[in-house]
Amino acid sequence: MNEDLISALKQIEKERSIPMEVIFEAMESALSSAYKKKLPSYQDIVVQMDRSTGRILVFAVKKVVPEVTNPDQETALEEA
Repeated sequence: MNEDLISALKQIEKERSIPMEVIFEAMESALSSAYKKKLPSYQDIVVQMDRSTGRILVFAVKKVVPEVTNPDQETALEEA
C-alpha cells in the first residue's frame, strides 16, 4: 500500500506542480489534526511520514516526570 501512496503522491506532484515536500507536510498536518480530534486527551501528537517509503509514524509527546499524575500527558522517569 505504501508504494501505491508514494506513486499517487508523485502523480499529484507532477499533475498539480506541487512540491512533494509540501504534500508530505500537508498530509502530516492533516493526520495530526485528525488524531487530535479522535483522541482529544493526546493533544501533543507528532506525525512523521517517511519520504521514500510512505511509512507513517505517530508519536504522543509526553513530559517525563518523577511521579505521574496525568498518564495521557506524562510518563514516569523510569519508563523514559
